[in-house]
Amino acid sequence: MDKSFETVLQGDSTIVFKEIEQQFDVVFIDGNHSYEYVKKDLENYYPKVKDGGIIALHDANFEGERYGTPRVLRESPYNWNFISHSKEVGIAYLIKETK
Repeated sequence: MDKSFETVLQGDSTIVFKEIEQQFDVVFIDGNHSYEYVKKDLENYYPKVKDGGIIALHDANFEGERYGTPRVLRESPYNWNFISHSKEVGIAYLIKETK
């Protein structure tokens, strides 16, 4: 890892985001997979992405009670793109619109 280009955050995502003052080019969310956490992570970290930057969610193809990402995506007002490696594994991403 090159710390001049990458930042890894560890801890409870609903708390750690409060410590972030800078904005990022890319945020990749792959934490707690429950609906409540995924929804909160998207709400909390979307503002931390620069205009024109990318926000991505892992496990976008899983369905059922164990994974909340698909439901969050369906309820989201954003136009998501998908990278799917199988019926189960996938990444949803979007490029944040420039204001």
